[in-house]
Amino acid sequence: MGDGTIPTDTAKKIAMPTLVMDGGKSFYFVHATADMLGKIIPVASRKTLKDQPHQAAAEAMAPVVKEFFA
Repeated sequence: MGDGTIPTDTAKKIAMPTLVMDGGKSFYFVHATADMLGKIIPVASRKTLKDQPHQAAAEAMAPVVKEFFA
């Protein structure tokens, strides 16, 4: 986490549906981490918000979050 590691053992144990998102303009390590978590978490949904930075606009996030919770 703060040291650059990803808690993969913990992530593998997540049993609740999880939305893993990043912005299309996020730094490469954000994409890599989101991709990894999207594959490791058994019930993950993985989305990239096209043309959005790491702190994506609410307008870009809302439809994705709404679909996830539908």
